[in-house]
Amino acid sequence: YFFTYLTLFIGGVGAYYLILTIIRERIKNVVNKSREFLALSGALFYILNLATLQQYYTPFEVFMVHFAALPWLFLTAINYFKKPNIKNAAVAALVLFLSAQVWNQAFCSLIICQ
Repeated sequence: YFFTYLTLFIGGVGAYYLILTIIRERIKNVVNKSREFLALSGALFYILNLATLQQYYTPFEVFMVHFAALPWLFLTAINYFKKPNIKNAAVAALVLFLSAQVWNQAFCSLIICQ
């Protein structure tokens, strides 16, 4: 159960930071507490979505890694395209490497089926 709850936590934190980054860039005249509340609301929606609850009810490891990695993939892509340097490229490469388990299942099934 540790891995399941860890991916749920990592995905929620990633959604929080992704939404906070988008709100900071798009909405300039909102108070800081309102930004944090909007980001927290979005992260809670990401975690408590009915489709997410359904997928976590019958755990499938590939979905769990995808759930945890998706906000971080978007966040690192936004940071790299906003400011392309070696540090942002290294962080994006690290997140892509850590989320490689998502794509492993699809590639393995293609190799086995053929």
